[in-house]
Amino acid sequence: MSAVTKTRFVEALAATVGGAHVLTDPGEMAPYLLDWRKQFSGPAECVVRPASTGEVAAVVAQCAAAGVAIVPQGGNTGLCGGSVPGGAQREIVLSLARMNRIRAIDALNDTLTAEAGCVLADIQRADGSWHNYYLPSGGRDDAARAARHARDLHSEARHGAARFPTGHVVAL
Repeated sequence: MSAVTKTRFVEALAATVGGAHVLTDPGEMAPYLLDWRKQFSGPAECVVRPASTGEVAAVVAQCAAAGVAIVPQGGNTGLCGGSVPGGAQREIVLSLARMNRIRAIDALNDTLTAEAGCVLADIQRADGSWHNYYLPSGGRDDAARAARHARDLHSEARHGAARFPTGHVVAL
């Protein structure tokens, strides 16, 4: 791939999410390219940090058009290396950390609506009136994010969890 093509691709991503939210400096990218157990690492063209599902959808479209793979990353707290690039192809890291808001708490229906990058510890202590517990918990609740646990429905249901994600917003 030519440097011009890579430069144009990164510039297009920066136009979508803002230049401050596309990391290309190796020092700034380093924490996103190594899993928290320091067992897996890999290179990426950049780290993109969108703030909304609209920005995620735009980044997905740009990557699809350029033939660049996406490595989604919540808190980078997984145990199997799936949150870091593999290095076998062109890849970006799509960090969901900026999508960290709790959007709604509905005590009557026992639901909480949170964005994918919301830290689980924040969900668990969201509001004293919402006295139920969001049961998934990782070893690093300070960094574990909702996106990581959205895929664990089977495990949660099997272990008797009564409250687990009831819906997802998907960017295609």
